[in-house]
Amino acid sequence: MKCEIVKDLLPLYMDKLTSRESNLEIEAHLQKCRSCRDYYQEMQGDLPQMLPKAQVDETAFIKKVRKRGRRIKCLVLGIIFFLCLLLAGSILVLRPSTVSSSEVELLYGREGDRVYAQMKESKNRNIQFTGSVKSIKDDQGNIIGEEMYLKTLTSFYTPRQGGGCSWEGTVDENHQILRWIFEFKDKIITIENGELILEEEKGKSEERN
Repeated sequence: MKCEIVKDLLPLYMDKLTSRESNLEIEAHLQKCRSCRDYYQEMQGDLPQMLPKAQVDETAFIKKVRKRGRRIKCLVLGIIFFLCLLLAGSILVLRPSTVSSSEVELLYGREGDRVYAQMKESKNRNIQFTGSVKSIKDDQGNIIGEEMYLKTLTSFYTPRQGGGCSWEGTVDENHQILRWIFEFKDKIITIENGELILEEEKGKSEERN
């Protein structure tokens, strides 16, 4: 169909007075001819979108996929954010920190050759320790005892409802000294053969060392 014929039929097409066959030819021509399409737009405004059904279905499918993709992305980001909050909370709650001597009860003593020390925990505190063990030697290099250095740590708000830790050993001619050194946040306490031999503030001990 020529441009002149299409332009002559456009007024009738706009009033829906043309036949179905003419409509199909006019619409097909408008899709191909920019000049007639501009002319039609000047007469009525924007040209209605005339896409093949397959293309329309494809466009709708793409929009649906993009919409679903956005939802999935938001869901994944929400889960990641929640896990980050959960991890941060766990670190703050379970992160070990040093304990003050007033936060625990330290018991010690000697019964014959047996010496012992016991530390009782307060509620919701799980006491942990880090430290080292070394041998005590005399002037000739003979091993005469053992020294255990323990730095007290705790994890707050644990399910445990208080508990404790204990240490014990035997002192005899071959093993004359059994020493436990407990480092707290505020002070260092030394127990030797079941007796308190030194209790000093943390700052003073560090200055002397």
